[in-house]
Amino acid sequence: MKKIILGTLTTFLLLAGCNNSTESKPADSKKIAAEEETKSTKNEDKQDSNPKKDEEVLSPTNQITKDFITPLLVKPETPADIMKIQVQEDMKQKLEEINKKMKASLQKNYTWYMEYIKAAQPGERLAYHENMGITQEEYELFLSSDQYMKLVKGQEGKIHFKKINNNVYEIQASSPIKLLNKVQIDFASNTLKTEFGTLNYDGKVEASDAQKITGRWNGEQWKLSTGSFTATYAIGQLEDSKKTIIYITAKGLLDGKTINQDQVIEFKAQ
Repeated sequence: MKKIILGTLTTFLLLAGCNNSTESKPADSKKIAAEEETKSTKNEDKQDSNPKKDEEVLSPTNQITKDFITPLLVKPETPADIMKIQVQEDMKQKLEEINKKMKASLQKNYTWYMEYIKAAQPGERLAYHENMGITQEEYELFLSSDQYMKLVKGQEGKIHFKKINNNVYEIQASSPIKLLNKVQIDFASNTLKTEFGTLNYDGKVEASDAQKITGRWNGEQWKLSTGSFTATYAIGQLEDSKKTIIYITAKGLLDGKTINQDQVIEFKAQ
């Protein structure tokens, strides 16, 4: 089961990335029906039983992804809420202090930290280590910090999905939704083309009670991982509100630049 975990500024430092991406291959070629020369009326009646097809035949996995995602998209320009994490007031200062200490320590011990991540099992939380700069008790509190958080509306933007062809959709978004603008979803290859590069299909997001911040939701996700940089885009539907949710995280070093970006978008598909 794939999980997307929202947290405070450095939650990404505490979770080892999943490396079990699933890449689905499109069909090798288009199916083109045979066209026959007719020499008699009898042959004409049998002709064109298999008409020419212009559409690319998708693999079963890619077709399932397309069937799930396309109803969640919108054609006309639609208002979209840009969500932000709100921390419970009585825990805010304590969690910020833990976050600050840990961030400073991990930056100081960055080489150690990268090796520590590589040795961890994919998808599992990192075991506590004193190089994190906090106590074991503080670490446990940090890992459970999502129970003190919730998503609330921050800004509002506009979003629109343009159909390029039968299997390719382009997301067009206003400036506040910068991480989504010009992103292309290609169902034939089951990839996402983003400003960070091409993301491969990485499986499903399954609704879980562990999704405390967002609430339960199902979705599909795509991922790019280079070792020093990871980007994940997920599109799904919230169980309660039935709204479309898009979750984006991009963190690490890419082309010599440090990137630390998250964005959660919610809107009602029409």
